[in-house]
Amino acid sequence: MKKIFFMLLAVMGVFSSCSNKVDDLYNPDMTAALKNAQYNRAFLSQFGNIDPYHTWGFNNLGSRASIMDATALYNNWYPIDNVTETERDAVVAEFSKERKDAVNTILIEESNFWIQQVYKGTDTYSWVDQNGAEQNGGVSSNKMELLVVYNAGNEGNVTDNYGNKTDYEHVNNFNNGNNKNVSKYENAGTTYATYIGSTLMSNIAACADATKQFGYKNTLDGAIHTEYIILEIDGSYYIGFDFYANGDSADKQIERDWVFNDWIVKITPGYPSNVYRVIAEDLGEIGDFDFNDVVFDMEIVKTNVWDNNGVQQCYANITLLAAGGTLPLYIGNKEVHEAFGVATDVMVNTGMGETKNPVTFRLDNCDSPDEIQITVRDGSKEYVLDTNTGEAPKKICVAPYFEWPAERQNIKDKYPEFVNYVSNQNVKWY
Repeated sequence: MKKIFFMLLAVMGVFSSCSNKVDDLYNPDMTAALKNAQYNRAFLSQFGNIDPYHTWGFNNLGSRASIMDATALYNNWYPIDNVTETERDAVVAEFSKERKDAVNTILIEESNFWIQQVYKGTDTYSWVDQNGAEQNGGVSSNKMELLVVYNAGNEGNVTDNYGNKTDYEHVNNFNNGNNKNVSKYENAGTTYATYIGSTLMSNIAACADATKQFGYKNTLDGAIHTEYIILEIDGSYYIGFDFYANGDSADKQIERDWVFNDWIVKITPGYPSNVYRVIAEDLGEIGDFDFNDVVFDMEIVKTNVWDNNGVQQCYANITLLAAGGTLPLYIGNKEVHEAFGVATDVMVNTGMGETKNPVTFRLDNCDSPDEIQITVRDGSKEYVLDTNTGEAPKKICVAPYFEWPAERQNIKDKYPEFVNYVSNQNVKWY
């Protein structure tokens, strides 16, 4: 009996030691320090060594000044990638297919978007003179004088052939089927961004008609033409135009060929650089690293009010997007599940649980994403989801176009370059 008793003590000792190890995920009495140690160890195990200067997107944040000069794009908007040759070849090949009687059905709903030059068509057009002889009119795209976008309720800067102003805005630098403009943001001899054939359209009012949203002004008949289609190719949107004219003489009457490659441009949503997306892990179930336990956007707004110390007053507009955790989680003093109108154990917008519309609210006295406190309550314990330089992040600041992982989808599975980003914060990983 004595031998059996000692064996039981030994077994109890094993279980006792396991329950106090840092890889016990659900011990409600675990201290914050132990939770952090567990999280850090799990992160390092999955992703490797961390860049000692890593700030996880929270460096040099805040509302940037509105500078209306050559650096405005870089200072006020998230930059975009230039169109590559491989991309151009694939897009031109797709738009070079005949699409008889095609009518556009895709509507661009963003009010801020980039337009990028992809391709200036090389096809020529012809017309028949009064003697029945065919005459070559030249390259069709050379007659596509201006690229325009419809701006509802706004009298734009484009006139029709009768001299009347239309609701179309000229997309600056897009002329005669092309945009050759190259702009750079440079500072102290370093080039930070180069924009090739790109123009940003901002505050464009909604257009309800997918067949009238974009167009070009034709120099042959002076009219705005909207013979175009929008195609989604590899997750991006492109517009292709089919040249056509209906003037008052034979040399100004050109039939359509239903091939939409006379002018091709790319459309990409534009995001102001005072808008940030924050993704976080809540320490509830350590190890999945899907960074969707809470996801929200924040827009920093600077007011025209200064306090007695000369500090400009700011606030943040918060747009709550997802809640993948099942612990009470607070952004400031707002509990996210309650904001979505669901119970604490219900996930929202992560592929599991429920799907809800985004929820917006305001946080006063806030001018940077790293100032917003995210707090988690686990039983009687409360944890702040902080992120310190060179340490495993519990929250990461990303651009507002970032697509967060689905529930239990490890961030490195959705974005393999994340592993390289961990060891070098200059890596572009999404």
